[in-house]
Amino acid sequence: MTTGSGAPAGAGSGRTAAALARNDAYLRGFVEALGLCPYAKACREGGRLHRRVLLSRGGEPGTAGFAQAVSEAAAAALELERPLHDSVEVALLLFPALTPALAR
Repeated sequence: MTTGSGAPAGAGSGRTAAALARNDAYLRGFVEALGLCPYAKACREGGRLHRRVLLSRGGEPGTAGFAQAVSEAAAAALELERPLHDSVEVALLLFPALTPALAR
């Protein structure tokens, strides 16, 4: 499993780790435990799950913060199309700091 922070090395590493821990709890305690996806556990354990944590706050549509968050999300999605990600079956972009305006 590969992860990324969407921030320079060392910046926000605690927030990244916390977001990944919350996602782990969700995947194991909900998705896998309830059998919502029969492939989830094998994908995670087989290293075919890619998670990228993006720490942008976003903002109201039309603001610089909104544009930055959208740009970071698009770049992260495009990165998954690179050949080195051939083994990725599931990719999750995690936005733990996103403002409600961008979440809509």
